[in-house]
Amino acid sequence: MMRRPAPIAGAGFAAWMATAGLCPPAHAAENDPLERVNRVTYRFNEKADAWVLRPVADTYDRITPRPVRRGIGNFFNNLREPRRFVNHLLQGKPRQALTDLGRFTLNSTFGFLGVFDLGTDWAGWRASDEDFGQTLGYWGLPQGWYVVVPLYGGTTIRDGIGAIGDWQLNLLDGIDDDRLEWTLIGLGVIDLRAGLLDADQTLKTVYDPYSFVRDAYLQHRLAKVYDGNPPTPQIQDPGDGAVAPPWESN
Repeated sequence: MMRRPAPIAGAGFAAWMATAGLCPPAHAAENDPLERVNRVTYRFNEKADAWVLRPVADTYDRITPRPVRRGIGNFFNNLREPRRFVNHLLQGKPRQALTDLGRFTLNSTFGFLGVFDLGTDWAGWRASDEDFGQTLGYWGLPQGWYVVVPLYGGTTIRDGIGAIGDWQLNLLDGIDDDRLEWTLIGLGVIDLRAGLLDADQTLKTVYDPYSFVRDAYLQHRLAKVYDGNPPTPQIQDPGDGAVAPPWESN
């Protein structure tokens, strides 16, 4: 079976990010020293999205019945449960980890491989959203520079490294049939993009979409690391807006 080059490319990207330097999560401008390059990449991604991904996602959204779209979304959401389980364990949150395990077991069996979210509908176990980038932040690793990756989008040094770690828990990687595997990966990307179509209208109303997306991403990720309750920055030095890791701020 021919393996995809993503892990190799990801390893190279991780090495570049590790040598690029980490900085504390202060103001967005301080986290974006690559802004000029990032803006060029952002415009490239915009064009690629407008020419290819958005039209496909829009067609998918229009022709696919809502119950089918919901089932597809549930299926891919279920595939992320092992990632959540592992990262909750790494953060020392056994109760949440057991919820992830219960959801995955119930949805993968009686929910027909996750097409039906019985973990939520029957048991009342709501899905979380945990990843290795959040785990690294939980244990105090600064988020680092903001980087816009071609055909991927905005991330940070920490989240980029985290994405490589999460890839090791990608269940689709275990499928022996390459055609089926890539079909499912493509469907997952299209389904994800279709869920963001409403956000396109918001971007059309802002003066600087790049800054809006960057600032929203950084704030969103900070909130995720602190489970929706980020602390007030602890100012240690002039111009230093570093915040304590969650395990120190509780």
